[in-house]
Amino acid sequence: METAKPKLLFPSLQGFYNWAQPISWLLIRLTAGLMLIPHGWPKLMAGIGPVAANALTKRGIAPAEPLAVILIAIETVGGLCIALGLFTRFWAAAAAIEMTV
Repeated sequence: METAKPKLLFPSLQGFYNWAQPISWLLIRLTAGLMLIPHGWPKLMAGIGPVAANALTKRGIAPAEPLAVILIAIETVGGLCIALGLFTRFWAAAAAIEMTV
C-alpha cells in the first residue's frame, strides 16, 4: 500500500520545507539540550551538599545526596549530550523522567 504524502499547509513554501527538513531535528536537539544546561549549571557550581539540602531534602526526597549527583549529571552532561546528539535517547528519557518527578 502506498503512503500518501502529507498535504502542505502552504504549498508555495515547498522550497523552504525541502531546505528546512534536514536541519529540523538538529534545531530541536540543540534547543532541548541547551535549555537543560542553565538548570544544571548553578547546581554544579553549588555542589552536591547544597543541592541535596536545598532542592531535595526540603521536599522530602530521599536519599538526597545520590539523587543530587544524578540530578546534576542529567541536567549538565545530559543537556550537553542531547545538544551534541550523543546517546540522545538515553539522556532524553532520563531528563523526561527527572522533569516529571
